[in-house]
Amino acid sequence: MNLYDVALINRLDDTQFAEKFARLSASKTWNAEMKRRRPFASATALLDAAADVWWNRCTREDWIESFNGRPVIGDQESFIKDRWCLLEDEHMIKASKQQADELERCNAPYLDKFGYVWILLCEGLTPEQQLHNYMRRIENDRQTELMENSVEDFKVTMRRLRLCLLNEDPYDSDTRAPA
Repeated sequence: MNLYDVALINRLDDTQFAEKFARLSASKTWNAEMKRRRPFASATALLDAAADVWWNRCTREDWIESFNGRPVIGDQESFIKDRWCLLEDEHMIKASKQQADELERCNAPYLDKFGYVWILLCEGLTPEQQLHNYMRRIENDRQTELMENSVEDFKVTMRRLRLCLLNEDPYDSDTRAPA
């Protein structure tokens, strides 16, 4: 049984849609194209449109815009600033300040090398696993890393979109967000 409810998205007015989708991805192109394609016939049609826009309409610059709109990995303050982070990185919430600082320090060399924020769907990953991911990816060439970061950003966006379809957006007042 499919519990996704596309009506949760289709019934949003333009302002609500823009606010919700801006929290899913900071790419203005992705957001504008998703808004243009409304209403969606089904949840599957919505998810397919999200993938089509990301991989076939968005450019390198659009992806980077989305990357740079996300909190940096290791920033424990992001749990205060971004409710989605609170849901996605439970291990970092529990991490020591030393572990968090070590991960946060990874962002500067990554940004220097690639020119954008390091993205990783952190759900279920320990700080050690996140650090291992960084150590592997910092060795990538620019094109390989652009694609890997794009995949990770897309995974974050799609996870959030699926949760919206389940009425589990932490920004909605009628959903239970972790305290």
